[in-house]
Amino acid sequence: MQIIGNLGLNLQNKPIEKKNKFFNTKNISDVFVRSSRINKISFGKNFESNALTSRLKERPIAEPGEIKKMVNEYPEEDQFVGSFPKEWFDTGTDKQAAIEAFKDAGWLLRLTVDGEDRISAETEEKLRKAGFKGDFKGFKYLDQGDFARAFKFEINDKEYVMKVFKNKRCPDVDPPRNIKELNEENKPALHGLYPEVNRALYWTNYEPHQYAKFHFADFDSGFMVVDFIPENAAEPRRTVDPLSVGLLPTDDDPHTETKTNGVNGNFYEYGGQMVIR
Repeated sequence: MQIIGNLGLNLQNKPIEKKNKFFNTKNISDVFVRSSRINKISFGKNFESNALTSRLKERPIAEPGEIKKMVNEYPEEDQFVGSFPKEWFDTGTDKQAAIEAFKDAGWLLRLTVDGEDRISAETEEKLRKAGFKGDFKGFKYLDQGDFARAFKFEINDKEYVMKVFKNKRCPDVDPPRNIKELNEENKPALHGLYPEVNRALYWTNYEPHQYAKFHFADFDSGFMVVDFIPENAAEPRRTVDPLSVGLLPTDDDPHTETKTNGVNGNFYEYGGQMVIR
């Protein structure tokens, strides 16, 4: 049985529930407004080596509000962090147009109910116009939970997961300072767009490791992309104790046999990682 992190459901194509306590009407309205003007966005030129990526990689940040404040110092077009896998594109590809294609997909997948085929076709068309010459297959709905929906896609026969967060809201609660303080009220402070992208970027300092390899994310449209971990995945060739890098997993304890967020010691989830202070 395969589970995407704290999404908490098996990886099966099942109907998406429209109601969720973390997904409110105002957020849906905002998405419709933003998605209607996506093509007017002018994307920045500091991709792959941008300052925001570097700042978020430096340390795990306990307060989601601090991460959001940092992100908002940059215009929407410069909130794309990480980098595309090098094997995706050749030197003739317009990477800024490719960024736009994925940003569009992020907005639209947040709202879709059985609309993945249309969004996939539109994404491939935009990638082709950007000069992409490889093989693209996507997006297939996998699962969802309180904070995000997950969609699988393929590029050049390699599988990836786009995790689309249900909203960009920053939880109005203080994160727990230790495991004894963790409860259902402050749990959202360890999950969602801001903490999870921060943790994923921070973990890139310790590659290879046991977590799904992070590639890129966008705070404006609210998604992140990581490697897909299949059910037959081999054990990771190297593991890093989260405690040694200042983090405490609260959804899974890598020191126990309870590993609901992974396969053979490989973990999907960057959410739920508490900063040790």
